[in-house]
Amino acid sequence: MSSSQSGQYSVARIVRTIRSASNLDDLLPAVAEALVEDVRADWCRVWTTEGADEAFRSRATVGDWPEADGPVVEHVLEQARASLVWSEGRMVSPNLYVAPLLASDRALGALAVGGAKLDPDGLTVEHLESVAQLTGLAVREAEVLGRLRFTEQRLRETQGMLLQAERLAGVGEETGRFVEELRGPLTTIAESARRIAEAGAEDDRNARLASLVFREVQRVESLLDEQSTRTKVGRPRLEMVDLVSLVKDCIQLIREEAELRGVRLEESHEAELPKILLDAEKITQVFRNVIQNSLEPLERGERLLIKTYRSSGRLVVEVATDGAGLGGDLLDRLFVPFATRRPGGSGLGLAVARQIVVDHGGEIDVKSGDSWSVVFSIRFPIAENRDRRRANDRRRKDRRAA
Repeated sequence: MSSSQSGQYSVARIVRTIRSASNLDDLLPAVAEALVEDVRADWCRVWTTEGADEAFRSRATVGDWPEADGPVVEHVLEQARASLVWSEGRMVSPNLYVAPLLASDRALGALAVGGAKLDPDGLTVEHLESVAQLTGLAVREAEVLGRLRFTEQRLRETQGMLLQAERLAGVGEETGRFVEELRGPLTTIAESARRIAEAGAEDDRNARLASLVFREVQRVESLLDEQSTRTKVGRPRLEMVDLVSLVKDCIQLIREEAELRGVRLEESHEAELPKILLDAEKITQVFRNVIQNSLEPLERGERLLIKTYRSSGRLVVEVATDGAGLGGDLLDRLFVPFATRRPGGSGLGLAVARQIVVDHGGEIDVKSGDSWSVVFSIRFPIAENRDRRRANDRRRKDRRAA
């Protein structure tokens, strides 16, 4: 096969690969393999650039890439980076060809083809450059498609959160009206019971029953107040908060209950985590809700683990249990209003918790792990929190200036 025919075959093969490949992990190795086979090279390597500094990331290697020879590798990398400056492919030496991967005058990576078998005269550089240009366009297309998929996913998530927020708002309004309608008759019952209890003698059975009625009505009123508060998410009142301290306070509130029930309570907290801007009261409500939901189904001897740590630019609070697991369907519905796993539960606590976390720019999810049957993860981005803190400081200064 002539070099011209080989080059044409290579380009046609790359075009077919681009059409069929679903992502870069499929496409770039196929490009490298085609080039090695068609130009009888010893090896081919493809990089993409990432980040503001356009750092090279190796994405595909085919053939005998000279990993062991440091100077050769450094030379190839140097020439590959130089190709981004040249904005064109070059036959650097009789056994090395490099070319940038370009799209819309933007460098997206580079490829290098090398080996003792290369024939500069027989190797049609124009065809190799055509392959590099096609690959650059394919990388650009994959990048655009990736962003589009990410945007579509975020759009679906946002639509789901909006629907949930609307439902929670409706629930809050209905609950508020319901509570207010109940307060009237409850107040009448409580006041009547109190008077009967006070008017009777100590050994009067009716007086004792009236006192019991009075206490139970007070308990109902307290439950109604709590439920009303849960459904009123409201705007966060932000302040600098030590996340670990909030978590430890919540652990203290359930420690005695865990010990009485024989549940093994474990905790782990990474040292020197930064403070972040949160509404301490609302985030405490989230932690208490998640921890209580995790504790309630556990039986004697089972474990509840609560830990805080930093990961990938986020502060993370994990609440994990090794009790009975949850089915996939129930896992998916845990944050949906009224989808409760507890007998007698309202099913609003976790839905409100998710809304509070989202309002703080965070994320909350639940999954089944390998060693833990149920794992709740609550994450707050540190960098975005710093931006929010600066914006909050500017608003304070503007208010003082006004």
